[in-house]
Amino acid sequence: MNQPKPPVSKSPPTLKDVAKAAGVSLATASYALNGKGAISKAVTERVLGVVAELGYQPNKAARSMKTGSTSTIGLLLPDFRYPLFSALAGCVERVCATRQYSVFFANSYAQAETELNRAQSFAQSGADGLLWFPGSQLNTISASAPLLPVVVIDRDLPDFDVVTPDHYDGGAQQAAHLLSLGHQRIGIISGPRHSDNMQLRTDGAVHCIKKSGGEVVWLAESDFSDTLSAEAQDLLDKQNVTAVIAGNDGIALNIIRYAASIGLKVPQALSVIGFDDVDWCAIMTPPLTSIRMPLEEMAQEAMEMLFRRKDNPQASRKKCTVGVSLAIRGSTAKVAE
Repeated sequence: MNQPKPPVSKSPPTLKDVAKAAGVSLATASYALNGKGAISKAVTERVLGVVAELGYQPNKAARSMKTGSTSTIGLLLPDFRYPLFSALAGCVERVCATRQYSVFFANSYAQAETELNRAQSFAQSGADGLLWFPGSQLNTISASAPLLPVVVIDRDLPDFDVVTPDHYDGGAQQAAHLLSLGHQRIGIISGPRHSDNMQLRTDGAVHCIKKSGGEVVWLAESDFSDTLSAEAQDLLDKQNVTAVIAGNDGIALNIIRYAASIGLKVPQALSVIGFDDVDWCAIMTPPLTSIRMPLEEMAQEAMEMLFRRKDNPQASRKKCTVGVSLAIRGSTAKVAE
């Protein structure tokens, strides 16, 4: 079926022009653009094709006045400098684009006062909702929660809808991989365990190792700076383990650097496994084995929850736990005989 030719007009195309060119009603064109209504895939694709051909741009100001929606979402992250957060931001932006939504980003730098200020700014600007990746276990934005829908990413805060990866299973997968390579004497260097997520990862790893008859020779903490804690360095100096589980990829990188400084080759003398699978894992030397976070799925689930909360503010709290997976690379190997 041939589509009618777009009307020639010197003024910017309107939704009415789109509907006429696509051979549909004004309402159908609107539904197709907004992803609402019982519109077939074929009709939606035809309308979107005409939109692209005409260069139609929705009048967001007019739509905001009519619907009470600004078609904007706030995303509050601890620090864009860590690759996991910037990768998540990209996923959220792509998901929002499919719904004709824009995303505004902000850093909190894991500071409670900054988190509250940023959340209040999003609410005052008329954002339709907030996706929040907290910098700690503290509920720092409860004062802003009544002002706009909020979905928490990666932290299980009781007052909010939550989407989180399965940290416990991720820790268990780290341990299971090392055990499958014959490692029995394993060390763990987690992030600060006042973080529930770090504690869950550690618990999953410890349980798996003990259940399989292996030994957790030592357990240390390190922060997220560029160097390992003195405690972790002292334990690595003992050279009494064949593998180390890291709380995240940044810690794993620090382990590999420190191991090299004391003459331990990875993976020949020491296997190292991380958590998060940030983009530089694949180009490290050696490439880092890590637990992959399902960022696209997390972004999709978070947006679904946000729209659900927006449409029904009184809905019961929902928690969604998504599975993680293992990305095997060159930093782990069979235990040396």
